[in-house]
Amino acid sequence: MLVGDLIMSVREALTDLPQTLAPPVLYQTGVPPPPLGGYFPPQTYYIVATAVTPWGESLPSNEIQVTVIANSNINVGVAQEYGFLATTLQSYNIYIGEAPGAEIGVQNFPISGSSVYTLTGPTDSIAPPQRSSAYLPDTNGSAVSAYTMFRWINDALKLASQICGGLPDYGGVGTIAGSPQYIAPGLWKRISSMWYDGYPLAMDDNGNYFRRNAITASVLSSVASSTFNNQMMIELWPQPARTAAQTTLASPMLSTDTIAELYSTAGFLLTNGFALIGSEIVSYSGLTGNLNNLQRALGGSSASVWPAGTQVNELNLFWSGWRMYSPAFVPGNSMLVVPVPVGWESILFEYGIGRMKLAEQNVGDYSKLTDSFKKQLSDWYRTNKVTTGPRQVGDVSQGLEVLENLGGGWVIP
Repeated sequence: MLVGDLIMSVREALTDLPQTLAPPVLYQTGVPPPPLGGYFPPQTYYIVATAVTPWGESLPSNEIQVTVIANSNINVGVAQEYGFLATTLQSYNIYIGEAPGAEIGVQNFPISGSSVYTLTGPTDSIAPPQRSSAYLPDTNGSAVSAYTMFRWINDALKLASQICGGLPDYGGVGTIAGSPQYIAPGLWKRISSMWYDGYPLAMDDNGNYFRRNAITASVLSSVASSTFNNQMMIELWPQPARTAAQTTLASPMLSTDTIAELYSTAGFLLTNGFALIGSEIVSYSGLTGNLNNLQRALGGSSASVWPAGTQVNELNLFWSGWRMYSPAFVPGNSMLVVPVPVGWESILFEYGIGRMKLAEQNVGDYSKLTDSFKKQLSDWYRTNKVTTGPRQVGDVSQGLEVLENLGGGWVIP
C-alpha cells in the first residue's frame, strides 16, 4: 500500500478529491531514420498522449499529425515539467487514429530516460479519456488541505500501532567502545531479544547495574531500558569493548537492490548482521566485500535510493521486538510504501473520515467511526497475533519440551 493509496481511500469516501495531473505536451519527431519498415502503412495519422499515475489517467495532450510515406513505425516526443509531482508519473498512453479527434488505438510506454517514444502499433483499441482521473494525493482537495490529510493519516497509523501492540520489527545501533548508553531509533512497545556482536543479552533491570567503574568486555551480560519518553534509551552491562565499523557505498543503490557494494568491510564482524545505509536499516546475510541478500527498510526506515559515498555503519547491537509506529509523512510522499501489515489498508481510512466529521462539528459520527476503527483493529490483532517461538503447553511438571528445527524449535506437549 502506497501512502497515496491511503490518502485516496479517505478522499474518495469524503468526495473531496485532490487535483489531477495536467496533460502532457506532444511534439512531432517523424518516422525513425532509415532503414524504414514497420507497422504503419502510408497515410496521415493523428496522435495524442496522456499521463498515467497509480490513480488514473490525465486528459489528452495537444493533437499532432504525422504523414507516413512508406511502411514505418512512428516517433513522437512527450514533454511536460511536473516538478515534484513528477514522482507520481508512471507511464504515457499514446493514442493514434486516422482522423482528427478519432484516436482509438493506444500503446503504453513506461517512463524512460528519453522523451522520444516509438509507436510500433496499437496494443489496445480504446479512446482517450474524457475526464482526468490522474489524481495527485500530494495536493489539496476543495475542503481538506494536503497537509491536514497527511497529518490525519500519520495520526491513524500511530493509533493503529498502539491498539495492535506495536509492529514486529528489528532495530539496531552501532556501539562505541566504553559507552554504556544508546538512544534506540524509534519507540518500542517491547524489546524481546537483543544481541551484541551476535551474543544474546539478558533483559535486566537497570537497578542491578554496577556503576562504580567502567568495565568493558567482548561478551556483554545484560541490557535494560533506562528512559522512555520522547525517546528510548537502552543501557548495557558491561560496556562494549568495540566500536562498530564504518564505511561508505562504492556504487549507487536503487530502492530495490539487494546488494550493497562497499569500499571496505574492514571491522564488520558478523556474516549475518545489520547495517545502517544512510538513514535506512537493513539486514544482510553474506559478507564478501559487499553486504549481500539485503532485507530493506527495517526499524521503520524507508527503502531509498542512495548515491555512492553514502555512509554505511555496522549495527552490532541489534534487537527484535514490537515497534510503535510514528510516521512523519508529508505532501510529496504519496509514492512511499506504508510499512504496515496486510489488512490495515481496509481499516485505516475510517479514521480519516472520522476526523472530517469532527472538523464539521459532528461529534456523534466522529465517535462512531473512531470506535469502529478501534474495534476493527482490535479484531484484526486478535486473529493475527504472531505466535512463533517456544510456548509451554501440557503438563508443566515435565518441563518445556521442544522439537528442534532450524527455526529454534517448536513446543510440543
